[in-house]
Amino acid sequence: MKKLLTVLATLVVLNTYAQLAVPRGEIVFVTPNSASSNFALDVDGTTRLGTGFYGQLYVGVAADNLQKVGSAVQFNTGGAALGFIAASDSTVFWNTPLNGTTMPVGDQAGFYALRAWSGSVGSTFESASATLGAKIGSSTATNAVFGGITSSGGFSSSFPLANAHLSFQLSTVAVPEPATLALGLFGAAGMLFRRRK
Repeated sequence: MKKLLTVLATLVVLNTYAQLAVPRGEIVFVTPNSASSNFALDVDGTTRLGTGFYGQLYVGVAADNLQKVGSAVQFNTGGAALGFIAASDSTVFWNTPLNGTTMPVGDQAGFYALRAWSGSVGSTFESASATLGAKIGSSTATNAVFGGITSSGGFSSSFPLANAHLSFQLSTVAVPEPATLALGLFGAAGMLFRRRK
């Protein structure tokens, strides 16, 4: 019985270590940089984002293939904190692959971007992006060496902050111009007329 308990305890420890050793990437979701100049701005280019605006991190090995990680977080409110995010549960992590995509893990270089939107038009950046008149924006894809568990199962000593991007400004999702809309309607009418012949 004693041997059986010892074997079971060993299996539990090994299983726990195996779960911990799965390659994983991490970044700290705190956006103010040391110069406090990388804030996110509203469409007027002056007003810093605050109440009602949300941000989410997107991460990837390549700058043109970023995946959503963690949760959306509201921008800070009040004074000098406006335009920045300091999440209460600030460490964002992900396993690889994520959504079928290889992701950077501990001690590996990659990219992140901060994407922002007005929460009144949707709970995600994607839903806001599909809403005419919505305010959305994104930082440029920014280099980072990520923390977390390395591909060999070790632990990274790097704990990057998501604060290396430049300041950026939101824009409004465009409503199609009347001429473009009319052209589309004429095209659809032509196709219907042709099908009836």
